[in-house]
Amino acid sequence: MAKAAAFVVLSMSLTAAAFVFTGGDACEDAASMSAVDACKQAGTGAALAELCAATLGTSPEPKEETTFVLAAANAAGRSYVDTLQDIVKLMLGEPKVSDEMRKACDACTGNYMDARDAMNDALRHLTSCSLPELIIDFPRAVSAVDDCATKVLRAEGMSPLYNMIIGDRDLSMLGLRLTVMLLHPPPN
Repeated sequence: MAKAAAFVVLSMSLTAAAFVFTGGDACEDAASMSAVDACKQAGTGAALAELCAATLGTSPEPKEETTFVLAAANAAGRSYVDTLQDIVKLMLGEPKVSDEMRKACDACTGNYMDARDAMNDALRHLTSCSLPELIIDFPRAVSAVDDCATKVLRAEGMSPLYNMIIGDRDLSMLGLRLTVMLLHPPPN
C-alpha cells in the first residue's frame, strides 16, 4: 500500500502543472461579467461567497466567464494535490491510524485520481471551447471528492483532514456553479 500511495502522489504531482493552465483565445459563445457579479450569483451563502471572492478576486471589470471557471478548476486541482499529499503522509507516517481510516484513505486516493481526471477534462474542454462538456466534468469531481469526505467522516469523524476534503468539495462545487452560470446565463 505504501508503494501505491507514493505512486499516487507522484502521479498527482506530475499532473499539477496541468492545473496552472491560463487560458487562451476567447470562446465565442461565452458571456462576460465581473468577478463581483459572478460571486454574487454563484455564492449560495456567506462561506461560498467568501471562497468565490478568494478564488476569483473582487475586480469590478468584466471578464469572459470562462476565466472564472478556469480559476475555480485551477484552484480545485492545486488543492487536490495538497490534500492527497496529506492523505498519503497520514497513511505512511501514522502507525496509530485505524484500519478503517487506512481503508478510507486508500479509497480516497482513487477518488482524488478520479477528481483530478475530471478537472483535467474540464481544462481540456475549456481550451477547446467545448463548454457543454463542462457540465459532465465538474459533477464528476464534486462526486468523487464528496465520496472521499463521506468515507473519512465515517472512519474518523470531524478532523482537519475531513475539513480539507470539504474545502476541496466546495472548490469543486464553486466550479460547477460557475459552469451552470456560463452555460445557462440568467435573463437580463
